[in-house]
Amino acid sequence: MKEHRKIWILPADLRSVDILCSSVKTWFSKLNLEGEIFAVTLLLREALNNAIIHGCKSDNSLSVFCEIRIQDSRIRITVKDDGTGFDWRQRLNRCTEPTDTSGRGICIYKLYSDKVVFNRKGNSVSLIRRLTFQE
Repeated sequence: MKEHRKIWILPADLRSVDILCSSVKTWFSKLNLEGEIFAVTLLLREALNNAIIHGCKSDNSLSVFCEIRIQDSRIRITVKDDGTGFDWRQRLNRCTEPTDTSGRGICIYKLYSDKVVFNRKGNSVSLIRRLTFQE
């Protein structure tokens, strides 16, 4: 598959998550990647929600950066906020209980992506997923 890339800068407002996910669904449909839509929008929604709620503290005067790159049979989702970050190392190998209502992000990342990469500060995450459905 040839390389495809899109970048968005979103206000730190949860309403922007639905708008972006809708746009990504349309984009993936045009690329004949309908089979990837569920996993990609789940990962994207989780990363964006974390960036907005935890990173930006829901301050809609702040922004969240998002990039999706499709290249070499992989999808790479990168989400970055301007927050202080968090100590992802302490949470990397800890999963939540099925009944927990928060703290599930890293578990979701691990289930639906092949590789999870945080920056040192903990305010940026890249989620890499091998394409399972290709044009």
